[in-house]
Amino acid sequence: MKMLLLPAILLLTLLSDSYGQDVQYILDSIAVTAKRGPLKFRDNIISYDISLDSLAASKSMRMLVSQMPLVSYNQAEGKIMVNGNENILLLVNGRKSLIINKSNFNYMSEFLYGKELESISIDMSPTGSYYGYYAVIDIKTKDILSNFYAGNLGATASTTWSIAPSAALTVSNGKFTANIKYDYERSKPRAMWNYTETRTSDGSSLGLFTASDTTKNSSGRSHNMGLNISYDLTPSDIIFASIAGSFSNNKSLIASFSDIDGIHTYNSTTNKGHLYGENWNVAYQHYFDKKNNKVLTFQYTLDNKASKRLYGSTANYNRFTNRQHTLSADYLHTINSSSNWNANVAWFARKYKSNSPDYVFLLHHQDVVQTTLNFTKKIGKFRLTGQAAYDFTSDRARFNNSSSITDDDYGYLRYRIRAQWFLKPGHSLTLVSNNNVYRPDIRVRNPYRDESVKGEVTQGNPLLSNEKSRTLLLSYLYMRVCNNQHHGRRPPAS
Repeated sequence: MKMLLLPAILLLTLLSDSYGQDVQYILDSIAVTAKRGPLKFRDNIISYDISLDSLAASKSMRMLVSQMPLVSYNQAEGKIMVNGNENILLLVNGRKSLIINKSNFNYMSEFLYGKELESISIDMSPTGSYYGYYAVIDIKTKDILSNFYAGNLGATASTTWSIAPSAALTVSNGKFTANIKYDYERSKPRAMWNYTETRTSDGSSLGLFTASDTTKNSSGRSHNMGLNISYDLTPSDIIFASIAGSFSNNKSLIASFSDIDGIHTYNSTTNKGHLYGENWNVAYQHYFDKKNNKVLTFQYTLDNKASKRLYGSTANYNRFTNRQHTLSADYLHTINSSSNWNANVAWFARKYKSNSPDYVFLLHHQDVVQTTLNFTKKIGKFRLTGQAAYDFTSDRARFNNSSSITDDDYGYLRYRIRAQWFLKPGHSLTLVSNNNVYRPDIRVRNPYRDESVKGEVTQGNPLLSNEKSRTLLLSYLYMRVCNNQHHGRRPPAS
């Protein structure tokens, strides 16, 4: 009987990996217990219990996150993806944090080790406030991280005479946390030459020689800076503030030479460009309980988009006349483990101004009020998630001609329903229905969406008073969690 003990233990181990729980049997008066594996999959959530992995204590957080199913990490670019998608969110103990996020994961992930972590989970079907993300990664730590600093320095260079140094730093001191980033790029591309010759029907030639001289008189400089800070007013109240700015200065000399019928001409043009942009953000979060089940967030953002040229064509880089204000409030209410709802209200105030008569829009004001409601309800093996949103837009535009004035109000309604059936662990069937109803009498509309054709910025069909769209998506997800790599095998080389 004892000779069958080893095969029985192996069989029980496989069973425990499959069902994610401890399995116990009695063999010839001997109790044999197969410990469940550290990885489990339930309701599209992949969980990794680090305490059940004896090899995890000495591994870095980067290695532990990277070995999770569907996760890929590009260390050179500092990008983390789930199933090839970058639209993910990193949480620490169920909350957004400056200590660990996508921007500083590259170096912070080497600072923490498995002995300081409890678990890692990946939610492949986020709900509530995180409904728009492809996946949410939640990293639970054993202790509150504080009183430390970590950062990195780097630089890249290329044969096109460009160099780009960068620096980043994360500091935590008690209730205060800060992220600082800065990068600079200077480039001096090599010369580019082009020669064109045309011959007429009588055999005479028309030669045109053009050159873009970038060896002596062309250069580009770009500065990018970001500062994020957070302060824990109380264990339930946190305030965030951030500022991000960019400045670039470009100069190029375009020289052209021509020889037509013995007449030699030379023309030189110098192009200069200065782009400046900044973004300010202040947010306040209040947690009504320790489990983060009820969260209220207020946020204000000032975004200068003059450098990004998202407000239509413009020759005016005045950041005080080309900007967007955003004021929003968000509330997440978790009723229980199977249901929650989330409400969001936001107001966008946009202003665009151009002093040049060569462009279509001289002055444009746009106000948008956006309301969104999300809800989730799970019953047995079924989960229903819904979203309803309505945008009200008010446009006030003044054109070159004083008689060309557009004052218009219109709405945009969208709703989405997602039904999921979790057949059994590792198997899920999802049906998503998206519906959009856009209600304007479309004429000249909204330069924020398309600036490709001056004066003909449109959205939809101008002959219709309503525009509707509907999509239906059916998908099946199969996930097999294998715990064999965590049971006695030698860890892979880092």
